[in-house]
Amino acid sequence: MFPKNTVLNIIGTYLPPLNNEPKYANVMPNCLKELIRLTNNQDWNHNNNFNILLGDLNIDWSRDSARQTHATTLAKLLRSKNLKDCFKTLLIETDNTYHSGTTLIRIDYIYSNNNVINNGCLHKMRD
Repeated sequence: MFPKNTVLNIIGTYLPPLNNEPKYANVMPNCLKELIRLTNNQDWNHNNNFNILLGDLNIDWSRDSARQTHATTLAKLLRSKNLKDCFKTLLIETDNTYHSGTTLIRIDYIYSNNNVINNGCLHKMRD
């Protein structure tokens, strides 16, 4: 599945939903700072490495105006590390991952670099 001597970096994360209580005001910014710190690690910036960031991001990219600042920060991080949405890249259609009453949205994501996508590592998930 992986070429010999491959370095595989995986970050699993949970970004909390918005909370208006003052004691939670710094939770999301601190989580994003930690993601930036982890992905600035030398191993994440090696062209030959396989990088995956996945988890419950609690962001609906299509309509998350309340979290726009956080969504923008996360989007910049994903772009800067050349991470692509694996569901959109590898699947014809994506499923919602959160269901509550009449709300159906996707908040869980798997992002990876081209090394993962192009080497077929995630293609096996579809079979």
